[in-house]
Order: sequence, then structure tokens, then C-alpha cells
Amino acid sequence: MKDEDKSKEELLKELAELRQSLPGFEESYERHKQDELDVIEANKQSTFQAQQVPLALIKWTTDFKVTLWSDMAEHIFGFTCAEAEGCSGFDLIIPESNKELAVDLWRQLLTREGGHRTISVNTAKDGTRLLCEWHNTPHVADDGSVVGVSSLVQDISGRKQAEGELKEYIDELVLLVKDRSIELMREVERHRKAEDELQLFRAALDSSADNIFLTDRATMHFVDVNDAACKDLGYTREEFLQMGPHDIKPDYTLHTMVREFDEVLRSDGEVGVIETVHMRKDGTQFPVELLMHSIMSGGRDIIVAIARDITERKVFEDKLKHLSTTDELTQALNRRKYLEIMDREVERVKRHAAPLSILIFDIDYFKAVNDTYGHDVGDDILKAVAELVRDNVRKVDYFVRWGGEEFVVIIPDTELYKAIIFAEKLRVRMEEHVFDKVGSITVSVGVSTYEKDDTQETLIKRADRALYQAKQTGRNKVVSTEDLNADNVPQA
Repeated sequence: MKDEDKSKEELLKELAELRQSLPGFEESYERHKQDELDVIEANKQSTFQAQQVPLALIKWTTDFKVTLWSDMAEHIFGFTCAEAEGCSGFDLIIPESNKELAVDLWRQLLTREGGHRTISVNTAKDGTRLLCEWHNTPHVADDGSVVGVSSLVQDISGRKQAEGELKEYIDELVLLVKDRSIELMREVERHRKAEDELQLFRAALDSSADNIFLTDRATMHFVDVNDAACKDLGYTREEFLQMGPHDIKPDYTLHTMVREFDEVLRSDGEVGVIETVHMRKDGTQFPVELLMHSIMSGGRDIIVAIARDITERKVFEDKLKHLSTTDELTQALNRRKYLEIMDREVERVKRHAAPLSILIFDIDYFKAVNDTYGHDVGDDILKAVAELVRDNVRKVDYFVRWGGEEFVVIIPDTELYKAIIFAEKLRVRMEEHVFDKVGSITVSVGVSTYEKDDTQETLIKRADRALYQAKQTGRNKVVSTEDLNADNVPQA
């Protein structure tokens, strides 16, 4: 029999039998029916609560379209729920001037980076500008994605405030933001230029082969150094910033450095080149040429010191000095240096009444050596004689090549009798020494000592007279001024 031919009672009976034959069907049916009622009630309750909230409640889709528009939202913005729902917030309440900012805030909400509380200028239906405070809450799904946003909105522009005053305030705010934006852009540009200049300064500083030190006069600490200073002295820049210039100058105290820096400040910012000594981290020292000048930076007096290692130059200068005062062949002092030393020694004797003696000796028959063996052998003899003398003089004595085969020894703090003893000892050493190719040679020696009112000229002249007498009376002997008979000895 077909269902349409069955009576109502028969159909109800079959439905009852079917429910009994399916376990749990009744319970599932009732539960599904109750869930539908709960959803309907929740929607009613949500709508009711939205209308009761004192702030405007607006719900949005992720593409910023309205899904819920409360009565307070209609009151603030003037759009009805029917007009607002489904519309884009950009077209509805965001003024053209604020759309770029609104897009960025919406992006922050969807990415959960921010935008939860904002104050912004919005537009009502009638075109009125409103200042609104927004509290935004993203709706986050179980997988962490944002599926929508709820916003609580309050009009904080003041309902009793005249439209003209509000517009003026908003316009001033827009101008203020604009001016501040321009000022910030300028400030950023100034900072960028300052950073570029700082990088340029640092590059110039570190490209210099000289050591450059910047010192704060008030603290007497380094505020910067260049790479060359770090490399040459062995400190890191961080270590230098804990130090001051007195830490690298072995002969300077802090007080001394303060005095020198103040002199720089008093001298219109610069002093001439000076020579000093710097000390490395390992304790070794080296000479430097130093130029200092001052600059003002941030209200501080900064002393800029540029130091150049002059070790090689000093070695070269010492060589030049040695060449200018030393006989090239024998390495004895030359006559020019003799005059410098004797002027100083005579003055010392006059001040302190100390004894001073000199001796002058000549190699006997040296011309015959040159004629017999040649000048090369003669030069070897002169060098050997010089070496022998250096082995026998004291460190305080001065050994001079007077000219040709004549030599002078200056003997400070020595009386005449002691000088005679030394001269005789030297004569014997010469006579006993066996010289290459020549064998034995002898010397004649004249000795004199300082007398009152002597000059270096009179002192050497008396020694030369004594030498002349030694040569005239047989050679290979020592004659002193005491041995001279002024009436009988001819002048040299």
C-alpha cells in the first residue's frame, strides 16, 4: 500500500515503530533541535547586548566590511544598520586624508601587531568630522588566524562642541601632524647627514698612518683614537677609552699633561711640533714627533694630538751626527768634535776646579810605512792604532784623530802625573803590538795639563811642544810639559 493511501493514524504508528527501531535517534533529534534554539537565542542575546552597550559596537569581516552595526554606531555616525551592513569602512566612515593610516592600522590588526587602541578622525553620514576613540579586538580562530574584528567606538569630539570649533581643532591637528612630520623628516635627514659626516671622519681618521688621539681636557681621558694608534701601541680602542695621554708617556705625570694641554688652549688652539716618547702596551718606548691643537665639540675642549713615529729618522739623524763628528777611517772623533768637547771641558774645569789633561801622539816614521807598503797598508795601521787606543782608554775619555798620523786623547779629572803614567802605558802597548805586514811601530807622546787661565788652544799648544821635543830627542818616548825647558825647546 502506498503512503498516500494510508490514514494519519497508520503513518504515526509507523513513525513510532521506526523511532523505536533506531537506537538514540530520539535523543539525537532532540539535541539537534535544542542546538538550533540555542543559536537563535545567542544571536538574539548578542544583538540585544550590542544595542545596550553605551559605546558603539561594530563588527567587521577581515576585508573591513560591516557585519554588525549597533544603535550607538547609528547615533554616532548617522548610518542605519541597513545602510551600514555589508559596506566597507573605508567608504563609510574613513575620510580620504586618513585612508592610508587606516589601511596600515587594519593591517596591524589582522597580523596581530597592534592597532588595538587608536584615536582617529572619522566622517559621519552628513560629512561632519568626528574625533573617535577606537578599541579593536581581533577574533582569532583555533589555528591562530584572524577571522574578524570587533570595535568599540566612542565619539570624544564633544557633543556640545560647535561644529566650527571641532573642524578648526581637527584642521589644526592635521596641520600639526603635517608640520611635525616635516620636522621629523628634517630631523631624520640631519641625523643621516651627521652619521655620514661621522663615517667620513672615521674613515679619514683611520686612513692616516699617523697616530691620532682625541682627549677631553676636562676628564683627561681619550674620547677617540684611530686604528694606527691601536696598531702601533698595542691597545684596543676600548682599552684606550679607559686611559689618558699620561698613560702612554713614561716621563709625564697627569699634572704635567694638564699643564701642557692648558698651554695648547692658551696658544689659540695650536702648538708647534715637539719631540717626545710614547710607550707601548708591552713597555717598549719609541720617539714621536707630536703636533697638538684644540677644538670645541659639544661644549667640550678636545685636544687633538697627531703623533708620528720618528724612529727611522732618529736613527738616520744619529748616523749623520756620527758622520759629522767622527773620522771615517779610524772611527775616532774628528777635530771639529774635539773643539766642541774642549770648550765644554775647559768651562767645567773653571767652574769646579777639576783637573784636566790631554796627550797628543804621533806614529814614528809613518811616511816610511806609506812609502814602503803603500797607503792601503798605512790606512790599516791607522785603524789598528785607533783600535788599540780604544781598548785602553776609559769610557769618560775622548779619543780624537788630530790629523794624518797624529791623535789626541782628552783625559778628564786626571792630574798630570796620572796622565803621564797612562801615556807611557799606551806607548809600551804600541811598541809591543805586532802589526800586520809592518810588525812593530812606535809612537812619540806629548802630555800637558790644565793650568790657570788656560784655553783649549793654549793647552793643546803646550802638549804639541812636548810632542815636538819627544820626536827631536829620539822618538818612542813620552814628554810632558814638566820636561820642557822653555828656553831650550824650539816652538813647534
